[in-house]
Amino acid sequence: CDRWFGDNVAVTGCRDWSAEHFCGGVVAKAVFDSKANPRDDAVRRAVEQYEMVQGTGEAENPFRKRMACSMWCDFSEPYSCKGQPRADARAELRGVNYGGRFVPEPYLSTEGLDRLFAGVSAPQGVLGRPVRHKSLCDVGAADDAAKRMADFLDLNVREEHFARMAEQGFNTVRLPLGYWNVIDPAHGPAISRAAMCDSIPFAKRNDCGSIDEATCEAKGCCWQMDEWRKPRCFFSDSAANQRYVDLQGILPLDVYSRQIDKVFRFAANAGLRVLLDLHGAPGGQTDNAFTGCHQGEGNLFFDLAPNKELAVEALSAMAGICARHGDTCFGIELLNEPRGALGPELMADGDLSRTSLLAFYKTAIKEIRNILPWDKPVVIMEWPAWLPWWQMQEPLTFKEYGRVMFSSHLYYTGPSVADQAAARAKHEKDLKILGDFYAFTRYALFVSEYALSGHGSGSPVDDMFDYNGFANWFVHALNRHGTGSMVWNFDAGFCAWGPVAAR
Repeated sequence: CDRWFGDNVAVTGCRDWSAEHFCGGVVAKAVFDSKANPRDDAVRRAVEQYEMVQGTGEAENPFRKRMACSMWCDFSEPYSCKGQPRADARAELRGVNYGGRFVPEPYLSTEGLDRLFAGVSAPQGVLGRPVRHKSLCDVGAADDAAKRMADFLDLNVREEHFARMAEQGFNTVRLPLGYWNVIDPAHGPAISRAAMCDSIPFAKRNDCGSIDEATCEAKGCCWQMDEWRKPRCFFSDSAANQRYVDLQGILPLDVYSRQIDKVFRFAANAGLRVLLDLHGAPGGQTDNAFTGCHQGEGNLFFDLAPNKELAVEALSAMAGICARHGDTCFGIELLNEPRGALGPELMADGDLSRTSLLAFYKTAIKEIRNILPWDKPVVIMEWPAWLPWWQMQEPLTFKEYGRVMFSSHLYYTGPSVADQAAARAKHEKDLKILGDFYAFTRYALFVSEYALSGHGSGSPVDDMFDYNGFANWFVHALNRHGTGSMVWNFDAGFCAWGPVAAR
């Protein structure tokens, strides 16, 4: 270090340098100018001595963003090395998702899914919209749903999984949960009256009685014009609500609770922490089977007030679980993948209002803080395209809300890309957004889902894509712009979706 910078006065102190400039343009330049070998362990350790601390502008907040310089060397051609920032080793999240357990997802093709969904089918449509995928609520209609789900959890929550994660260097497990895993509502989530009424063809509308409008709606029926433009009271479409009731009735809470406790026990034994994630919210925060019930393309009802109240209740229950498990619980992620991945410029009908979400998050965090201490992370998950919008909002202060972090998901979902440079380029726009958000807000940021899919079959027989080189680049790229990342998923029937167990 003395040979590079003498007394180091020129490279220490309070600076307005970006982390990229400091590590890549100052420290790394000195390494290369001195002809030192960037692959030498002694050189790499010396580079890591140069650290940065970024304040929050908030006197009450004891948390700072800490990064260290590092020398990163590419595993793929041209095998070059460069200096870049990296999350501080003491705070870096090296995570893996333990998905598909409490919220089974058929596409993952994990062990036991064939028996869980055996003979189960989804309706062709619900509330006038097509249903394209089976989901757990369809299992709920089976006579033996409880045995199916209990057997599936016994098969898929295993201690050796956590030992394998720890052996591979992971330190955090993200556990996706559905609201029905932690609370037992007396009724199903609310469904918009318009969706339940408008979806029924005139020919199939059955009379609910010759009554006035107020009495009609009080009975849960629909008061609308018939084909002759005359007001009429008719029965609403209750199939969607019944599917939620089926979902909630699969297993009692004590069975789910024992399985969740197993996850924490296995994680603690392996030296891992657990991030609890509300993966499936009441009414569905998007139209996807991972919410627990695919209610038809474009149908999602999370934004109804009764459903948000249920979600706050679920998050409070998750906070209780987190508190019970102490330091093994890393924190709580408030909501997985709210619909609207393309951001404010390309909002589509049905995308969730971020203004409404912000109000929900504020309410939920205050309830959580009645249970969890101010330093336990509460995480807001958001798509990259929405992060600039959050950057412009009034910050959630530590004094009022405690430690609030952000997470994001990075996926490539287009045609398969087998070229290494092209595969990396698909993520550059999102990485730039993440970098700006991390640098110019007070929030810590990490990626709670990314995948190695989209580059081939994942089979060693016919897939020649350099996954090792891509993962080496991707993980370190994510560490440049935040506090770490979590791969999706631990296991899957396809190696690229479950690389940890497949290794």
